Amino acid sequence: AGLAFVASHGGMDALRSALSTYPELVEWLTPLGALAPLAKKTESAVAWGLFFAARGLDTRAVARLTNEPAAAAYVARVRVSEAERDLAAVPEGVAALPAFVAVDAMPRPRLTGGEALPDDAIRALCEMLRFSPLARPYAGVAEVRAACDAESLDAFAMSLFRAWRDAGEDPRELWALESSGKIGGDGCAREMGSRVRSWARGAEPPRHGWEDGRNVVIAPGSREWAFARTGCAVLGAIDTDTARMVLEDLAKTGVQAWLRKEAHRTLGDEEADLPHDAVDAPVPTVGLDPGGSATFDLGKRVYRVRFNEALAPYLVDAEDARVEGFPRLRKDDDTQKYADAKERFTSLSKDATTVARFQTALLASVMCTQRTFTAAQFSERFVVHPLLRHLGRRVVWSANPGDASFTFRIAEDGTFADIDDKAVVLGERAITVVHPILMDEATRTAWQTLMADYQLLQPFPQLSREVYVRTPEEIGEHDVRRAVGIQTSRGRLFQLGRRGWRARFDDDGITEYSRTLPCGAVARFQVSPAVSLHGTGPKDEVFTITLARSSYTLERLPPIDYSELTLDLLQARSRSAGQDS
Repeated sequence: AGLAFVASHGGMDALRSALSTYPELVEWLTPLGALAPLAKKTESAVAWGLFFAARGLDTRAVARLTNEPAAAAYVARVRVSEAERDLAAVPEGVAALPAFVAVDAMPRPRLTGGEALPDDAIRALCEMLRFSPLARPYAGVAEVRAACDAESLDAFAMSLFRAWRDAGEDPRELWALESSGKIGGDGCAREMGSRVRSWARGAEPPRHGWEDGRNVVIAPGSREWAFARTGCAVLGAIDTDTARMVLEDLAKTGVQAWLRKEAHRTLGDEEADLPHDAVDAPVPTVGLDPGGSATFDLGKRVYRVRFNEALAPYLVDAEDARVEGFPRLRKDDDTQKYADAKERFTSLSKDATTVARFQTALLASVMCTQRTFTAAQFSERFVVHPLLRHLGRRVVWSANPGDASFTFRIAEDGTFADIDDKAVVLGERAITVVHPILMDEATRTAWQTLMADYQLLQPFPQLSREVYVRTPEEIGEHDVRRAVGIQTSRGRLFQLGRRGWRARFDDDGITEYSRTLPCGAVARFQVSPAVSLHGTGPKDEVFTITLARSSYTLERLPPIDYSELTLDLLQARSRSAGQDS
């Protein structure tokens, strides 16, 4: 009776508040003895109670309440009514579609049964996409996704996006960009990732300043900045493994700090340097078979894919001869098979490039931090994984890192071989990528010879890496004196940002960079003049390192940390006073 009074006098919002404040009311409604008389006298109040319970107020109560036939039927009726209301939420006046929407020239979405949508249905779909917000699309969009083939919708969304782009990217028609997030898939995700990078290169983010004690916008962001941010939101809305992979790549390797932050925010991780524990995260197979390859059937010709040291794919023919690029169409090829194979190879190449950029840097980081894998983790990731096995074979590993360690490589058949090319068994040893400073000169040279014999180029400098050893004069010192006076450039400083160095901003610009080393020491260096926050200085501007210091004395730094710190600082040297910026 009390709920009936609340419902009749306060309405739905009052009842929601009552049930939220006093969840025991939901439990009280559960017993059949209490529910039956209320259902007869105050069906509306009881039904709303059930409905709000079904929204998650108390899952145990919901399970019992929905066993009551009358209650379950009412909840179902309310949900159908909501769906009908959502479908009816169409603006009274829908503006005419822009000229770039040429229905007859676009790939047609197909129903799951294979039937292509007619022109009128496609125009209606475009109108739905136009008035639907990205965060909460119109209910009809979900029905279209359920009724249509996903690949055809992906192709349609990509065509719509490209048409908008070719027509000049009118900000008033941003719905064409957002449509990729409403009905698009992996193809749209790849296209969007490439376009976001392109927008970001010429973008100007908003500029803020202080006025009367308040943080105010001095200059709004450029159109390209807004487009790039929207592109990240679209990738988040697509919500596939490929879209997440593209976002993670932007978060890690985006040139602009604001772009990396925006990608992190879309991933739901604004603070961490990485979107998640990337060393343990799943890695896409990019469509490869368990053997680490893929077959491309053109009809009369069949090719297999292989990978170089940068995980760039290339094709080999039936005689195992390498083919440059994708082969041209011949008269005896099957036209449809050729088109499908070419599109698949293009997608595989883009995905492999994205994975390679991230995973190669990650593997180099493992070497510098000596992060270890268990034997099972190592095998799953670098021996069995269809794509990463091509990286794993090209580096030298260390088992049982420490005094009892030994080095080995992964052979082509997935077994393990030592420096004498003899088979070894790993057992349950911990595994990491060996850092060259931990090898003596003879061992390092022997491995270089062996890898050269097998024609295995490395994905990042390992055996050829420059190593640095602390000198007697540096004992007790905090300053890395050999780095003072080095002239660097804007481009070199940006590259250090990818190595974990963080800029410190002040009113004049950036004057200091710092990094926490794996051992816990904080290293920092200062540059003069200050680096402009907005890139307003000349492209060939030269900056000089005036101070390089470690919070630990240099002899306290582990050999790897000392070597990598010195390497970072010395490699900051510009080849020709800024020409590489």
